Amino acid sequence: MAAAKNTCARKARSVPHCLKPRPVPPESPARILSAVRLRLKFVMAAAFTVCAALKFQNAELDEDIALIVGRCVGDEVDRQIEAIDHVIGRLPGARGREAPR
Repeated sequence: MAAAKNTCARKARSVPHCLKPRPVPPESPARILSAVRLRLKFVMAAAFTVCAALKFQNAELDEDIALIVGRCVGDEVDRQIEAIDHVIGRLPGARGREAPR
C-alpha cells in the first residue's frame, strides 16, 4: 500500500522571514559628520592628485592651474574638515579627541 501524501498547504508568508525590514536606528550627528568628513578627505585627495598630475605634465599653464586647485580646493576642503573635527569634538557623547586624519 502506498503512503498517503499530506495535501494540506502550509501557511504562506507575505514577506519571507529573512527579507523583513529591520528597524534602522537614527544616525547620530557625529556619525553623519564623520561620513561627510570622510567624503571630504576623498575630495581633498583627488584635488591634490590633480595638482600633482598637472605639475608633472609641465605644460605652459598647468603649474598655475595646479596652484589654484591646491590653494582654492584642497586648502578649503582641509579647513572644512578641521571645522567638522571641532564640531564632532563638541557633540555630547563624542570621543575626547578629534577623528583620525
